[in-house]
Amino acid sequence: MAEVTSMKALHKLIAELDTPAATLSEDLALNADPLVKIYEDTLPVTKVGDVDYRFTLEDADALRQHDANFTELFGGVAGGLIADRAKADSDIGALDLTLDIGNAAFSTVFSRPVTENPTQKEWAASISYGFGSPKSKALEGKLRKEFAKSMMATDEEDEDDE
Repeated sequence: MAEVTSMKALHKLIAELDTPAATLSEDLALNADPLVKIYEDTLPVTKVGDVDYRFTLEDADALRQHDANFTELFGGVAGGLIADRAKADSDIGALDLTLDIGNAAFSTVFSRPVTENPTQKEWAASISYGFGSPKSKALEGKLRKEFAKSMMATDEEDEDDE
């Protein structure tokens, strides 16, 4: 099994940086070179025979392209299933077909148009395709709360924190 860098270790790497992890320029362009370096340096390590092998960006890109291709493949298969079932049963207002493979979710979601005689454009808009990968629980909980708190804080409170 591949070894993945823990959140604790990632936070430690951020804290050890001599520069900010990311900045915004005056024109709101993101500069995140330190984060890119941390990402590359902490890609998972797996055993290949007796050798510890650290994945490369090329490996990650290949896996993402594979996932993109498979998302399209699954979308075609699931879209066919949805079309067959939705044509046969007009009472079906929505369907969500999700295939979980290897900690990833490939999904195709359908929502029947509400107009009496949907156009081709409305039918095309009635289906969507997606890919999901795991998110830490903190992403939806702790980080959202921290963001809200920082948005609610006054400038004086921010200065007091420094």
